[in-house]
This record gives sequence, C-alpha cells and structure tokens, in this order.
Amino acid sequence: MNLKLQIGRKTPLSVWQRFLAVWRPDFLEKLENDLDENRAWGFWFLYTTIAAVLVSIVVGVVAHFAAVDFVKNIVENIPAEARVKFQDGKLSTQNISEPIVWTEKTEDFVAVVDTIGRFETTRFDEFGNMVFVSADKIIIRQRENSGFIKTEEYLWSDFDVNFAVTGAEFSAGAEKFFGKIELVIFVVGFFVIWFFLAIFRLIFALWWSLFAWAGGAILGIRDWTFEKSFRAVQHFMLVSLSLVFLLSVLDWQFWGSTSLIFILLFGMNFLHLKKH
Repeated sequence: MNLKLQIGRKTPLSVWQRFLAVWRPDFLEKLENDLDENRAWGFWFLYTTIAAVLVSIVVGVVAHFAAVDFVKNIVENIPAEARVKFQDGKLSTQNISEPIVWTEKTEDFVAVVDTIGRFETTRFDEFGNMVFVSADKIIIRQRENSGFIKTEEYLWSDFDVNFAVTGAEFSAGAEKFFGKIELVIFVVGFFVIWFFLAIFRLIFALWWSLFAWAGGAILGIRDWTFEKSFRAVQHFMLVSLSLVFLLSVLDWQFWGSTSLIFILLFGMNFLHLKKH
C-alpha cells in the first residue's frame, strides 16, 4: 500500500524546473503538490538576482560608454602638451589658449577659465549664473529667485597644495580612474537594484495575491488559499518581468500590460484546475 502511494505521488518541481513549468497552463496543479516553501523562495531569490544582474549589466554598459565619451572629449580638447600648475596660491597654464569660455544659454550659465587676465570682468553682469576661475581665485555667481546675484569668492592661497599636471597625464589618469570606478558602479548598482527590486516585487506580490485569492474563491477553486495565491504570484512574476521587458524592447509596451499578463496566467491555470 505504501509502495503504491509513493509511486502515485507527484515529484515536486525543482527550482530550475520552475523556469519552464511556470509558462504552462498546468503550473498551479504541479505547484499545489509542493508544500516546501524553501523551493518557492529559492526560485524567487534566483530570478530576482538574475534580473538584478541583467539590469546592472545594462547600467554598467551605459556608464562605460559615458566614461569612454568623457575621456575621449578630454583627450580631444586638452592637448597632451598642455600644462596646469598650482603653486604658492597661484594657478597658471601653459600651451592652453585662454580664456576658456563654456556657455549654456538655456540655463543662463557660463564657466570661464582665465589665468592671464584677458576676460573682461565687466561682462559678469551679462550672465546670471557664472563660475570664473582666475590665477588667484575662483568666483561663483548665482542668480536667486528674487533676481539678486549672490557672489562667493575663494582664494587659491587658502588651499595649501602644490601640483603640476600635463594634458597627457590628466587624460591617462582620467582613463585609469573611470576604468576602476566602472567596477564599483556595477557592484554598488547590483546591490541597490537587487534591494529595490526585491522590496518592490514583494509589495507587488502581496497586492496581486489579494486579487488572485479573490478570483480563485469566486471561481470556486478547491482549497484555494491566500498562501497558495501568494506562492503563485511569486512564480508568475518571472513571466510578467520577462514579457514586459520584451514588450519594452520591441516598443510595444502599453498601459495595463502587467495586469493583462497576470489575468491570462491565472485564467488559463484556473481553467485547467476546474477541468481537472
């Protein structure tokens, strides 16, 4: 008798088997025979981690190309023979055409580097927001909402530091720095993304579990409980995440797509349970 019961008992799905089984209309029937919560949470943890890794890779790639463009702009705009020297409270440059003026008309902002005194300070009033770097100080001007111009000055002599750097050294240092920080961005980004993804998905799972629990009760699904509903949503979120990502890539994303996916998943599984 015990042998017959052992043979007739359905084998619980492993964590890896669930990645394929969750797409089938009989998934809830197979999940109903598995009372081990560790496998359910293991599946949730695994696909959440995989999702966080993929998002982190995308963020890392974007950060990489941004760093490459930044370093490229440095190399192209700062001659290798250029030299910046800071000594005895004085800033000076060599082999750099001054003044260097960078403006942003849409934000009423200008940044000026002039260590040789060619930029006329009478032009300051032409700009609301300004950063002016001279040989002996840095001036920051900000236009407040009232229209008043707030001016702050910082003397280079207040900084007890001496250094000299060439354009080639600066470019090499920037490339080395961004090469190291990319790994930091990926690692930190992964943990931040994983944390927020996990919290969001748990809250989302509780929300959808209420609807699925109510739906199963209305349809008269046998022995349907909130616990089973929550466990089902834990698994179905893999399908939702995958399809929403695919729709976004194809530019087919539409309002309510996640809700529609859950309705279809529970609908076909409920229909299977009713028939069997």
